[in-house]
Amino acid sequence: MTDLIIDNEFKELLPPLSDEKYKQLEKNLLRDGIREPLTVWNGILIDGHNRYNIAQRHNLEFTTVEKQFDTRDDVKLWIADNQFGRRDLTTYERSVLALKLKPVFAAKAKERMTEGTNQYTSPVKISCQGSEELPPPKPVREQKTDYQVAQKAGVSEDTIRKVERIEQQATPEVKAAVKSGEISINQAYKQVKQAERAEDIQRQVDDLEQKAVEQPDGLFDVIVIDPPWGYVRQAGHGSFDANGRRCTNPYPEMTQDELKAIELPAADNCVLFLWTTHKFIWDAKELLDHWHFDYRCMLVWNKQKLGTGNLIRMQCEFCLVALKGKPIFKDVHNVRDLIEEARREHSRKPDAFYQLVDELCAGRKLDYFSRQHREGWSTYGNDTDKFSVA
Repeated sequence: MTDLIIDNEFKELLPPLSDEKYKQLEKNLLRDGIREPLTVWNGILIDGHNRYNIAQRHNLEFTTVEKQFDTRDDVKLWIADNQFGRRDLTTYERSVLALKLKPVFAAKAKERMTEGTNQYTSPVKISCQGSEELPPPKPVREQKTDYQVAQKAGVSEDTIRKVERIEQQATPEVKAAVKSGEISINQAYKQVKQAERAEDIQRQVDDLEQKAVEQPDGLFDVIVIDPPWGYVRQAGHGSFDANGRRCTNPYPEMTQDELKAIELPAADNCVLFLWTTHKFIWDAKELLDHWHFDYRCMLVWNKQKLGTGNLIRMQCEFCLVALKGKPIFKDVHNVRDLIEEARREHSRKPDAFYQLVDELCAGRKLDYFSRQHREGWSTYGNDTDKFSVA
């Protein structure tokens, strides 16, 4: 019996058979023998690993057929195509197999760049009169690695990215569940996002416990506060699924009682800008009363993009303007109650809002629960470096 070379890189491309299917294959081969030849390349086994393993265990005879390839990458592509054509693979298994070819597609893209063609541009070739017309270059999207991997698996680019994330970050239990079909790719991806969010929040909690966040120094004439409203806490059991929701807070939330316990460093004459949403408008007004501020008006931020919502899709956020004492305002009379600026990252407020406050208000300014340092402002919070300096 011929001894074949086992290349682990090639072997690992092959999705393993289940115990049940392996036992059935072994039973068939013991009864009928190995009728189909094993495929080799330069003495290396590239198809028929299970049959070869069974042959060695039971001393069964087999034949081989030699394939010709120029490179190892060509072998990998053939192995994948052969598996796609011969085995009943699930969408997840197809995606995992295709992802193993991602370095191959990336290497070919690099070769195109060296030759003057990359995934973003294609050289323009002019044919001479009488010569055969050259085919047009492929569209840019078709030259991208993720697109090629997705095409190989027969799935969308979004699915490929989700499967890649699952393979990189999911627990062995989640991977086993999605491979068996117990849960879908979307459900597995949702669990990965849930775990990632929980880890990030725990990191912030640990940071808060290990090092005290520096308190703002002195009193302020202008305070902007964007509270971490308790969406999940207030919702109770089962009424709000935080995972997969754009409005989900990527930071520790606070209850209304915890927010009331905040002692704002407000001067005797102070203007307060309190950000809130549809769900917490009445809670926001309650906070104003508790902090001894008088409500004056409300700013409306049109995010210019459709948001979440069950009954009505929300696209606006609100900022309550309240006064304590007699704060000083600049001599400006063209400030409107409507801010038009596209939504960006979660919880990031529009630059136009801060421009409005700077134009309207005088005195020391504090951005409470800030996630970005801003010139001329003091900041307070455990995530003040989240966004770049404005």
